[in-house]
Formats: sequence, structure tokens, C-alpha cells
Amino acid sequence: MKKKVLENSIKGGNLTFGALVVLVLLLTFYLAFTFYKSLYENNTSSIGQVYRKQVELAANELEKEFGNFYEDMQFALSMLDEGSLGDNERERRLLERRLRRVLTSHYDLIDSLILHVRQEKYVYFFDSYNNFSSRFGGSSRHG
Repeated sequence: MKKKVLENSIKGGNLTFGALVVLVLLLTFYLAFTFYKSLYENNTSSIGQVYRKQVELAANELEKEFGNFYEDMQFALSMLDEGSLGDNERERRLLERRLRRVLTSHYDLIDSLILHVRQEKYVYFFDSYNNFSSRFGGSSRHG
């Protein structure tokens, strides 16, 4: 009889021990899953923040570059009034130098420039060999 009671208590102890092992394993898997999930969500949100910051910085840089381009173009074209271009070769060379500087400085924004002055068309651009080129003359139509 004592032997049977001892065997039953061992079986009951094994069952309790087995249940505890299963419970510990389930808790371990649950904790691992929640830890992984929180790491994934945190990583996803931080990547989103990094991308938003990169887009913001790129937009600010582009805004500055457009502002600089606008100022450079205003300076380069400040000498243009209805009577200045074409009347004097020196002024034309000065304008060409200014426009070359603008096109070189802002090559990523603009690669050619077309001016219409007094029914004349002036084209400034970079050719296929990346050399600054220009074409003058010819009538142009506005519109």
C-alpha cells in the first residue's frame, strides 16, 4: 500500500513538474514574442522618423538652392534692359560670363537658358561634351 501511495505521489509530482515546465516555456515564448514585437515597432517608428527628417533636410536644402539660384539669376540679368544687350560686345561677353557662372553653379537645377530680347533669341547651354555654348540671333516669337 505504501508503495502505491509513493508511486501516485511521484506521478502527481511529475505531472505538476511537467505542467510547470510547460507553463515556463509558454511564458518564455510569450515574453520573447512581446519583446520582439516591441523592438520591431520601435525600430519601425524610428526608421519612419529618420526618413521624415531626411526628407525635411532635403527639402530645406533644395529651398536654399532655389533661393541662391534666384538671387544669382537676378544678379546675372540685372544688366539687361531693352537697350543693353547686343549694342556692345563687351556687355554681351560680361552677360555671357555671368550666365556661365550661374549655369555652372546650378547645373543640377538648370542646363540651358533661353533669353528673348527685342525680337532676338539668345540660347546658353552645355553641349554633349559639357562645354558652355551659346547661340545668338534669329527672330523669336513670344507666346
